[in-house]
Amino acid sequence: MIEKENLIILVKRIFEQNKNITSELKKLLKLNKNTPEIIELAYDMQAGDHIKLANGKNKYLYENRVSEMKEIFSPYLHECKTLLDIGIGESATFSRFLKKIENYNISTYGCDISWSRLFAGLKEMKKNKQLKRLPKLFVSDFSKIPFADNSIDITTSFQALEPNGKNLNNIIPEIFRCTNKYCIFIEPDNSLADNRSKKRMKTMGYIHNLDKYILRWGGGNN
Repeated sequence: MIEKENLIILVKRIFEQNKNITSELKKLLKLNKNTPEIIELAYDMQAGDHIKLANGKNKYLYENRVSEMKEIFSPYLHECKTLLDIGIGESATFSRFLKKIENYNISTYGCDISWSRLFAGLKEMKKNKQLKRLPKLFVSDFSKIPFADNSIDITTSFQALEPNGKNLNNIIPEIFRCTNKYCIFIEPDNSLADNRSKKRMKTMGYIHNLDKYILRWGGGNN
């Protein structure tokens, strides 16, 4: 077993070599899936990157994304009082989305496995003063969400389930457990990818057949 201090040094080297952190750590630790610890280390190393992209060359991409998100969410927001974003990261997407729905009286929450990303996002939101009311942020493993049963009206994720390909049987029922009304997942769909992309997604430990897991645990359109 590699001590965490040494593991962090190795992760930094992998990052500096521009290699995929999760893939390299799986090889190093002889694992066949991305564990929460691996995902946490990878995301800690990347903290701040999404903020730079959202404020820089990808600014308009983020703006278009949140406009689309508002259209998707609009039919449900009027009947909801609580909203949780799973894997909020640096809040680069979610903070912009919240700006568009500020006229709704909704209490908002965001969790992520990486404290570093949450801190970077909170610092950015406070700096820009873009929101009248900030979301309440907390660190959490997605399979252990610290909310009571049926306590959240809408739970959503935006590409946050992606690296959890072999953990969905733990994550999906936990999300459903704490959600009262709606779950809205904005995630990659491997059925739309070509064979090369599908192979890459599998190698990276990304999700596939998310719809089957949703149906397995009682989700759907009704």
